Amino acid sequence: MSVLAVQTCIEITRTIDSNEERITETSFHIELHAHEVRIRDKRIAMSQIYDISCHRKHGGSDPIGFLYLHTHRGVETYFVRDNPASFIHAYKKLKRESR
Repeated sequence: MSVLAVQTCIEITRTIDSNEERITETSFHIELHAHEVRIRDKRIAMSQIYDISCHRKHGGSDPIGFLYLHTHRGVETYFVRDNPASFIHAYKKLKRESR
């Protein structure tokens, strides 16, 4: 199954150790396939995804946005640095074609 679109997301972890705060940032990918979305080890069928949207913060030296997956179980939120417009466009095009 080929990948139609990929979105890089980030996970931010804040820990305090010996009175020192550490912020760790790791990245992972969300992959859009014809019949599912893959997020790490999780797979969500396209029939269970109702929409994908985003909110971008403006300003600041390092803006972080949010990617929202509206699913049958609620909304899943992911942090993004890159604009997810092309990923969302690929999803909406796929949904239109599957009707």
